[in-house]
Amino acid sequence: MEATRRSKWPPKRTALMALIVAFGSSFSFGFQLLITNPAQGAFIKFLNASQHSNNPDDNALPHLENEWSFIVALFFLGSTTGAFFIKPVAERFGRKNGVIVSIITQVFSSALTITSYWIVNHYLFMVARVLMGIGITISMGIAAMFVTESSPAYCRGVSSLINGVLLQLSIFIGAIMAMPRILGSEDHWWYLYLFQMIINTAVLCILPMVHESPSYLASQEVKHHHDIFKGQITAAVKFYHEISQEEAEQFADALIDTHQHSRAPETIISVWKTPFNRRGTLLGMMVMFAMAMSGITVINAFAFEILMNVGMKQDTAAIANAAICFFSFAGILVSTKIIDHFGRRPLLISTFGFLTLVNVAIISLMFAYSETQIVNHYLFMIARVLMGIGITISMGIAAMFVTESSPAYCRGVSSLINGVLLQLSIFIGAIMAIPRILGSEDHWWYLYLFQMIINTAVLCILPMVHESPSYLASQEVKHHHDIFKGQITASVKFYHEISQEEAEQFADALIDTHQHSRAPETIISVWKTPFNRRGTLLGMMVMFAMAMSGITVINAFAFEILMNVGMKQDTAAIANAAICFFSFAGILVSTKIIDHFGRRPLLISTFGFLTLVNVAIISLMFAYSETQNQIVSYFLIGAICVFNFLFAMGPGPLSMFITGELVPQTCRSASSVWTNAIMAITVPDSHFLSSYQKCHIGIHGIRNFLHCAHGCGSTGPVLFLPETKGRNVEEIREEYERKALLQK
Repeated sequence: MEATRRSKWPPKRTALMALIVAFGSSFSFGFQLLITNPAQGAFIKFLNASQHSNNPDDNALPHLENEWSFIVALFFLGSTTGAFFIKPVAERFGRKNGVIVSIITQVFSSALTITSYWIVNHYLFMVARVLMGIGITISMGIAAMFVTESSPAYCRGVSSLINGVLLQLSIFIGAIMAMPRILGSEDHWWYLYLFQMIINTAVLCILPMVHESPSYLASQEVKHHHDIFKGQITAAVKFYHEISQEEAEQFADALIDTHQHSRAPETIISVWKTPFNRRGTLLGMMVMFAMAMSGITVINAFAFEILMNVGMKQDTAAIANAAICFFSFAGILVSTKIIDHFGRRPLLISTFGFLTLVNVAIISLMFAYSETQIVNHYLFMIARVLMGIGITISMGIAAMFVTESSPAYCRGVSSLINGVLLQLSIFIGAIMAIPRILGSEDHWWYLYLFQMIINTAVLCILPMVHESPSYLASQEVKHHHDIFKGQITASVKFYHEISQEEAEQFADALIDTHQHSRAPETIISVWKTPFNRRGTLLGMMVMFAMAMSGITVINAFAFEILMNVGMKQDTAAIANAAICFFSFAGILVSTKIIDHFGRRPLLISTFGFLTLVNVAIISLMFAYSETQNQIVSYFLIGAICVFNFLFAMGPGPLSMFITGELVPQTCRSASSVWTNAIMAITVPDSHFLSSYQKCHIGIHGIRNFLHCAHGCGSTGPVLFLPETKGRNVEEIREEYERKALLQK
């Protein structure tokens, strides 16, 4: 039966029905809630024009904003009225037809609103607002019942959350479409209502194709022959649950037995007489009241004005408002993954608790701004420190995660994806930070908004993937051994895409390896064992050589170097983006050769060529300083491009994951601390030293630093690094111990 199904996702037809009714209910509500905020200026101009056309002598409208606020509130008056119509419409027309009736009301309201624009009459607009509120509230109330009654019990939470997903999506879309530069202008705001009318009309065309709620059908009086009555319910159950005819008939019998024994529906008065019904109704009202009073109404209705009041320009505030709405959409997507896993009660308790803290933070920040009215660079400094902490932790753990989860035959290419994205981000950042794009005084904050959106998207996707098999195998066996092994097997099968039998064998090998030495090494104890010490030192040496190869100076000062060799600002910015593109090209080449030639040859060859290219860069910079010849500057750009290409092909990506291949599972975390510490110390130090020399010695200081850095940085890994391609740690350990015995 369906109760035993593992999947929490609804059947396709149930999901389709939930999506359709959500577009006709929750989507409309969120859209209507948002569009009057960013487009407020356009609506007030419409109100002004209507007032003046009805009373030509009245040009002084001192209370126009207050009158507009009253018109906006009419939507909620209609919503309150519509709430009392939910029950009669749902009982009289049924769930499906009740939603259809309410959507017809919305379409009629949208038509009235569009008409009010063309005849410039705000009174008609006010009537349409009330009707829209009535129609949307009825559709939202009935849609929730429709989805709950039609969904199988095992996925009812996710099915019901589709309403919420569409609500938050509509808020996000509405915030974008209602921007003054898109459709929130005086001449175009009526397109917003045309858009909603098209959505609702499409829903009206599709809804007749779905079945009525099985529970509603079972609660009706038996007017036909019992077999016909049961057949209708069975067809609806089979449609939504996607189960066999026999299972559907059994489910239909259970529904009929349940609903025919208590068929008389409760009224809005009688629902208070039964203790159980009274308790459920009260709890639902309390949750709804807490939701409405949590501050979301103020945020959604006045976020645009709040952002304007704290110093943002109109266009900036509109984009920031859309970004705020995006987080609502992200939140509901996360909720779909956890609502049927952790339950409703813990989710409500935790989120309401955090909302209280966030409300305090919002109030405090608004008060702080009203008192100071200043832009605080100290806060920016704190944010930079936190950003460094977060990125370093994520880079260290990500390298371990990928190394431990990837099959040995493709570990190099998998690990290089980190490097590919690193170089791609440098290229994209170089373009986006051009002064004429987002690198200006008014727009630089968009760069951080872009990163925040990327990170939020990652947060939404990450819960869907499995934990690293090696990490799972290294944990203490807290459950039954079969459950413990099953988790590891599922993870191996997920990442390696092999058969169940092969995955179980691999899981057994992991358990045997990691359970014998399960205690993780600390950042101190990792130095006690010769093999672990050697692997950690080699990883640190590769990381040091990478950081001191000159790439820090290239990335930090390429723009200034190009400016110093005679380029204009815009030309230097474009050339800098071209240089970054070569880094991206280099990492793409590396993905083709890293698992073919191996790690050691790649490092030896790239470090060797990097030394030559560094000499060429130094020579060209000296030649320009002596001749001031523009042709020399073009050769310099070419040399820097080659440098970035070679760096991205070898030391750049290899330094991120080579340590994980050299040490066992138990000390990867500790070794990663040391290698990332080397990067964190060396990169800013080389940046500081080159900045110091630039300030005191000029362009010659930068070239001298490049030369010295690479000279001291690229020798160690070449001599001592073992080949790790296609080999596990145990094989490398055996080779190390064999060589140690021979040396004795």
